[in-house]
Amino acid sequence: MNQEGRRHVIMNFLEFDGPMTLRALSAKCGIDQSTLNSDIAWLEKAEMVAREENPSWTAFKGKSGGRYLYRMEDAA
Repeated sequence: MNQEGRRHVIMNFLEFDGPMTLRALSAKCGIDQSTLNSDIAWLEKAEMVAREENPSWTAFKGKSGGRYLYRMEDAA
């Protein structure tokens, strides 16, 4: 899948399933986390995706999910 296709898939999942961690998004999209991370960074720079702290994240206390949640950027 090319970059444009991956980014479209990412945006669809965020739009219809709501905010999620990089790990969850990677599993849903079937995309490697490092590849997904570069696509998310591009989408953040384009102001299409926003990153926020994950309220359920507990550092170093097991795998409770990622530190950040990614969601679609609010339209102003």
